[in-house]
Amino acid sequence: MQSRKVTRTTLIPWLLVAMTAIPALAHEPEADEQTLDEVMAGKGISDRFHIQLGGYFPELESRVALSPSGIGAGTAINLEELLDLENREKLFRLKGYWRFGLKHRFDFGWYDVDRSSSGTVDEEFQWGDETITVDSFVDSTFKTGVLSALYGYSMVHNSRIESGVSIGISGLDCSASLFAEDNSTGETLGDEGSIFVPLVVVGYYSSVTLKPKWFFEYYLNAFTGSFDGYSGTLVDFGISSSYYPTKHFGFGFDGYRIDVGIDKDSFNGAIDYTNRGFNAFLIGVF
Repeated sequence: MQSRKVTRTTLIPWLLVAMTAIPALAHEPEADEQTLDEVMAGKGISDRFHIQLGGYFPELESRVALSPSGIGAGTAINLEELLDLENREKLFRLKGYWRFGLKHRFDFGWYDVDRSSSGTVDEEFQWGDETITVDSFVDSTFKTGVLSALYGYSMVHNSRIESGVSIGISGLDCSASLFAEDNSTGETLGDEGSIFVPLVVVGYYSSVTLKPKWFFEYYLNAFTGSFDGYSGTLVDFGISSSYYPTKHFGFGFDGYRIDVGIDKDSFNGAIDYTNRGFNAFLIGVF
């Protein structure tokens, strides 16, 4: 499960370069003299407080290894292919920000995924201290939750462009369980594991005013490295467009991708997780 980490790490600087290109070209220095009230008047909305709730139907891919006690990371299994977990699920995602100045904002976000399946398996595999044999009946669950809180500093913020950097915490909470009735002995086997990892992430965000009340936005939050017994990567990237029929309410669409790869000693295993798709959302700004 190491190859995907290298790929993500390699992509991060290229994504940052690409995302900073449009704001750099669009920036006009004299526009920075605007106050926050003037900026909001130019945008046609009041967005000191922004809250967004979306419903989406993403494509999910989950690879989990729960190793025998004290032995490495084990062999990863694809939960969607082997255990028939749904690879698409109706979900909700909450995100938003609070501005406490022209240049300063606090961003937050939350979503979770809770899936389960039951059925027989067509190949033998290792799960923790147990070997699950062919044709065993298996009950499995996989839960993933992400909660983020970041401080954002807008290097440029005027009625035409906002471009800034962020730093904060993204907490990843994952749990997986698998219990099987052995096909040959009838014995119940299984194990479960959980992990909570607070990731220190850095990010970039930008919003371009196409015309008053109509915006093009994108962001990237990323982490890679090792800390306190765990190592891994996180890349959360999205592009969206939003429109506000009124001063306080709007709607939009986005495409996004979240990749997570985590190894942790106390978990005695590893998780590689991808969540990608399109999202339709409603927005309130005040």
